Amino acid sequence: MRRPRIPSFLLATGLLVGGAAALALLVGFDPSRLPATLVKIALFKLMFIAAAGLLVAGAYLGRRARMRRDLTHR
Repeated sequence: MRRPRIPSFLLATGLLVGGAAALALLVGFDPSRLPATLVKIALFKLMFIAAAGLLVAGAYLGRRARMRRDLTHR
């Protein structure tokens, strides 16, 4: 069976974001010097990403529960 692409993509994206954050810490990047508008945009992006993650997780768990329920009623 083929491995799903979405978990691999999420792991790779997490690795890239974590690496970028670590690099920013090492070079002394100071986000407080950014214009307030850019900070607001970044925060809204994070909220949309978090919302999408929660939606995906809820849909996935709901589907798994339905599949499990269908298997036990056979």
